[in-house]
Amino acid sequence: MLVVREAGVARADEALEKRNRALFPEVESLRAARRRGVELDAGADLDAGARAVKAKLTGLVVPDVNVCKPVDFKGDQDLVCLRCEGFAECSLRYIGGAPQEISVRPVK
Repeated sequence: MLVVREAGVARADEALEKRNRALFPEVESLRAARRRGVELDAGADLDAGARAVKAKLTGLVVPDVNVCKPVDFKGDQDLVCLRCEGFAECSLRYIGGAPQEISVRPVK
């Protein structure tokens, strides 16, 4: 029975990783728009594609999931982030400007 549960967890992790990996290029494009001075909270300033991505991320936020501090978000560079249910919430924070840069710590 334990083997079945572990296989199910692995499939769930892989599904989250696939979804989050696919989302991250869109997250980066919204972050770039923000850096160019586009106000992300003013829908009129965003094109339809950017509004759709922001709405998609907002819809994927899972309530009551503990998320890391903003400085710990590594985007698509870390399996912990990619397999986390809080990826959408952290991505929205990242788009909003925290952290200023993604920092990837070397694996020891």
